[in-house]
Amino acid sequence: MIVRKSLSFHILLLGLTLAFVLVSCKPSVPSKYLSPGEMEDILYDYHLTMAMADNSSDRAVTQRVYLDAVYKKYGITEAEFDSSMVYYTRHIDRLHDIYENLSERLSDEALSLGASASDINIYGAQGTKGDTANIWPGSRAIVLSQQIPYNSSSFSFKADSAFHKGDRLNLEFDAQFLFQSGMRDGIAVIAVKFANDSVASQMLHVSNTQHYVLSVEDRDNLLIKEVRGFFLLGNGSAGDAKSPSMRLLVLQNIRLIRMHVKHDTPEPSKTPFGTADSSSGSQPVHDIPTDKAINRVSEQQGNLQPVH
Repeated sequence: MIVRKSLSFHILLLGLTLAFVLVSCKPSVPSKYLSPGEMEDILYDYHLTMAMADNSSDRAVTQRVYLDAVYKKYGITEAEFDSSMVYYTRHIDRLHDIYENLSERLSDEALSLGASASDINIYGAQGTKGDTANIWPGSRAIVLSQQIPYNSSSFSFKADSAFHKGDRLNLEFDAQFLFQSGMRDGIAVIAVKFANDSVASQMLHVSNTQHYVLSVEDRDNLLIKEVRGFFLLGNGSAGDAKSPSMRLLVLQNIRLIRMHVKHDTPEPSKTPFGTADSSSGSQPVHDIPTDKAINRVSEQQGNLQPVH
């Protein structure tokens, strides 16, 4: 009887151990592809060279020269890099981890080259400076592919007691496309619900490698009670959706800046639409007197998962 109980205990212990190993062990990257560490180093130089090439008068030629130099530095061919990128595109969680590290490294590099803290992120990852704070709830870097559900990333949270009447929100990010072919068509949306359940939102199309800013403001001192939004990479044309080419949208240095703005005299909007944010050159803010706007956008874009 004792032997039987002892045997049962050891079988149970072995089963639990195997279950733990299976759950905790993440499959390694196949040897024919570049490792995560190698990809991080190569992509680090890749982004630096792309940034330098953007300032060149002959961008296409300069990019080609710089990329060839990167491949030579790491002893790989362009085909090896492309095949590895295709693999990581299909395993977007691995690519996201790489870009989390890259975001920090690129920020450190900019500082070492003389950029000011305000150029990188004066408010820090979750910092505050006076009446201004970075309240972004998710990762500072997001990678989107055209494969559902990895083509979108959404965020949503309730306003807390730190929000004041008249607050303004700026959603800022740096976008970079890694496209072998196809149409670049990204979308960014931010929407806020006020205490009276009216909604203000802004949407813009992301089609170039540059810095973007979306702004919404509590112009009528109603008090913001909820914030929502999403990023989406479109499929482009029907041919693009079926193509195996690499197509990624990388968003880095994401910030959601809340600013306390005092309005002495509330001025209702003269038209159903707000005014464009002149500082960002972006599209006008739409002041829609219902929360159906957010729900309608979410339904049109499919099942969007919260930012983690």
